[in-house]
Amino acid sequence: MVFSASGIAIGAALGILIGRGSSCGFWFYKTDIFLVPRCAYWAAHGVGLMAVVMLGCLIDPAFRFTGSSARERGLRAVSAALLIAISIPLVACGLAWVGSHLSGEGFGFFGYLFIGAPMVALLISLALFLLTQAWHNLIAALLALAAYLAILFGSLVATATLLSNQQIGRSAFYLALLGMVCGWWTHRAIPPLPADSEVSGH
Repeated sequence: MVFSASGIAIGAALGILIGRGSSCGFWFYKTDIFLVPRCAYWAAHGVGLMAVVMLGCLIDPAFRFTGSSARERGLRAVSAALLIAISIPLVACGLAWVGSHLSGEGFGFFGYLFIGAPMVALLISLALFLLTQAWHNLIAALLALAAYLAILFGSLVATATLLSNQQIGRSAFYLALLGMVCGWWTHRAIPPLPADSEVSGH
C-alpha cells in the first residue's frame, strides 16, 4: 500500500507537470495523428519511479536495509536508485533511436511495447536485487507484466478518471502499478527480525 500510494501521489504530480499545455512541446512531438513522447517524458517517469521506490523504502516501517556496513548499504541504495531512474528512458529512447535507423517508421507501437517492457522490467529487477540482495523470478516476471499493462491500459484508466488533464491518471496508474510490484519485491526480501529478548524473569 505504501508503494502504491507513493506511486499515485508522485504520478499525479508528474501528470500535472506534463499535462500543462504550455509545455507540451517539451514532452511530446506531433505526428500526423499522434503525440509521441520525447525522451524527456520517459526520463521524467524514470525519475518518478525512482522516487516512488526510494520514498516507499524510507516510510515503510517494515523495510530494512541489509549489509555489513552503512557505506555498503548507501552505495547499494544509490546504485539501485540510479538504475531505476535510467531504466525507462534508456530503453524507450534507445529503442526509438534504433528503430529510426532501421526503418523510417520504427518498430511500431506493439513492437516497442513487447520489446521494451521486459527490458525495463529486467533493469528494475536488477536495481531491486542491488537494493535487497535477493532475486525473485516471479516478481521479475510480474514487473514485465505490469509494464505491459501500464502502457496498454493507462489511457483507458486516464479516460475513466474524467479529468480534463488525462496525463494525471495515466502517470498515476503507471507509477502506482510498477510501485506496487516493486513494493512486493522489497517485502519478500525483508529478513526476519532477530528474536526479541525473552521477557525478564524467564
